[in-house]
Amino acid sequence: MTPLLTIWRDPATGLFLRVFLLLNAILLPLVMTSVSNGVITRALLLSSPGLAAVSVVLSGRISWTTLGLQKLPFLPILMGCIAVFICSMTLIKLGVFSGQIFYGPGWDSAEVFTWGLSHMLVLQSLCWSFGEELGWRGFLSARITAITNMRTATAFVWGLWFCWHIPAFWLMVQPEGAPAIQLVSFAVTLLALTVVMNTFRQVTGSVWPAVFIHTAHNQLLLELPSRAITETGGLPWSSEIGFGTALCLSVTAFVVFRFFKRTSPMPIPEKEES
Repeated sequence: MTPLLTIWRDPATGLFLRVFLLLNAILLPLVMTSVSNGVITRALLLSSPGLAAVSVVLSGRISWTTLGLQKLPFLPILMGCIAVFICSMTLIKLGVFSGQIFYGPGWDSAEVFTWGLSHMLVLQSLCWSFGEELGWRGFLSARITAITNMRTATAFVWGLWFCWHIPAFWLMVQPEGAPAIQLVSFAVTLLALTVVMNTFRQVTGSVWPAVFIHTAHNQLLLELPSRAITETGGLPWSSEIGFGTALCLSVTAFVVFRFFKRTSPMPIPEKEES
């Protein structure tokens, strides 16, 4: 049986995928066409992976404990956020040094960093990440690793996550179009993030490192550069479609994976009987 068939035929992952696809089939057209582009609709769409995971638990196919909610490992969370911070500063400094970007007005002002810190800590920012990661890392990554292997889990979660982000990518590149380099950069960025967060999920057995890493990524690698720097007008360097972001995150993913592979065991999650 092929890995894709194994994933689809598994009672838990099969239900997750059906609920996830149904939610997006209903909500995505509403958001994209502005028919119902309110806060609630967008929140439901962003949380559709988590809602699909909850539906699997409520169906009785898995228990709540398999989602990795019960453990809050402080040190791995801190390590992950520090890694994202270093990646963000490297992205900005390397971009300025290479002439891809330059500092925008107020880069050295207290307001920029005050905003970055306060916004990262607000509940809404964490909620968006939690809604995604409960599904992607809390359920799907761990489950597929249990029924196949970590490589298959990484490839499948990345592929589904990338396809799910395609509408957002289309909106980001409008109206100037979508050069191939931007699409490749976008795909590599999501692959690097998948490797980082899947690794933390498997090593710690907890979903919380992925939640905080996702939040730190959104604020330090996406929002902060957009407020503090200006692109020179060539190919995008920062943001999710920037090749600088893809480069820096790829190095970060390599370091994180090698570090945990050398220093920590990577247990295979136990598969619950469905």
